[in-house]
Amino acid sequence: MKTIHIEASEPYNVIIGSGILDKSGEVVSKLLKSKHTVIVSDDNVYPLYGERLEKSLTENGFTFEAFVFPHGEESKSHKTLIELYNFLAEKNITRSDSLIALGGLPREGGGGDGGFERDLYSADEAGKLHGGGSFL
Repeated sequence: MKTIHIEASEPYNVIIGSGILDKSGEVVSKLLKSKHTVIVSDDNVYPLYGERLEKSLTENGFTFEAFVFPHGEESKSHKTLIELYNFLAEKNITRSDSLIALGGLPREGGGGDGGFERDLYSADEAGKLHGGGSFL
């Protein structure tokens, strides 16, 4: 595995390597405090890679929920984003939990890395945003 540090308005690391999906639970456990996460993916990507991600997360002590949305341009909408927020609320996901975007998240105009969706969901009463997500 190799880590590449990206200097941006909010610096972040990109971890790349062969077989990293099967090691994702190990990698993510070093980055996150929470051992509860939500996997967000579309119905094309999740059937291909979801089981491997779930296995790796489980082997590394994670519990998780999965939100799988329909693939395609129609899902890149506020409607899907609201469905995701409702799912997070129904599952009692808090800002101490995390999101793992497997293949990107629904966002009007294109897929996202989860930061926008996570930060909107985890804003506190004062409007302060709280981070804590991963992208696979």
